[in-house]
Parts: sequence; structure tokens; C-alpha cells
Amino acid sequence: MEERISRLNRYLMGWMGYFRIASAKKHCERFDQWIRRRLRMCLWKQWKRVRTRQRELRALGVPDWAAFRMANSRRGAWEMSRNTNNALPTSYWVAKGLKSLLFSLSGALLTFWNRRMRTRMYGGVRGRGLAAPSYSIFYG
Repeated sequence: MEERISRLNRYLMGWMGYFRIASAKKHCERFDQWIRRRLRMCLWKQWKRVRTRQRELRALGVPDWAAFRMANSRRGAWEMSRNTNNALPTSYWVAKGLKSLLFSLSGALLTFWNRRMRTRMYGGVRGRGLAAPSYSIFYG
């Protein structure tokens, strides 16, 4: 799982570097939720046996009766990834090292809007520098 998270972080940071100026907060929120659900599904598939699922859910702090019902469920991994949301919250994935798109997006927007803007003038500062472009070639 650590290898999967490190590869995912590398991919997500590259993706955010490419799309950092776009205002896509809602899209990033939904994509973040989907990524965490997909990771929960991978973890559920990794716990193949009922006994392993029950043991791991108990270790995550799920009550015994709920761990027993969830571990013995015949639902698919994608459906169970929605049910394990309380056992594996966002803080669990942050502790594992998963980076959030929203954090990257907010940092990118802050650096974009807070940097100094430079105005371009033909005369430069105090009239020094390049002169204004000549349009005489168009008008004879």
C-alpha cells in the first residue's frame, strides 16, 4: 500500500502542477473522495479472508458486532469501500502519506494570486528603455 500511495502522490502532484491555475475546487473534492474510496476498495481486496477482515476492522476501532457483519458481507469490494468510510477516514490516509488535491490546489492558487504582477510599458520606468513600436511601415 505504501508503494501505491507514493506512486499516486507523484502522479497527483504532477497533475496539479499542470492544472494549477484552473479553478477546479469541486472537481478536486470529488476526485479526492473517489481516490480514497478506490484505496479503501484495494485494501478490502487485500484482506481476502473473513477472519483477516474482521481482525483488521477491529484493529481500526470498529465494534465487534459491526466488524463481524462487515467481514461476513457478500457485497462487492466497491460497495464495501463505501461502508468502511468510518473505519478508514481521511485522517487515516493522511497518516499513511496520501496527499490531498485540495491542499495542493489551495497552495497553488495562493502563490498564483499573491505574486507580484509586473506591468509592461514601452518606455520602461521613467521613460527609459525601448521606445514605442513604430507603425510607419504600415502607413507609408
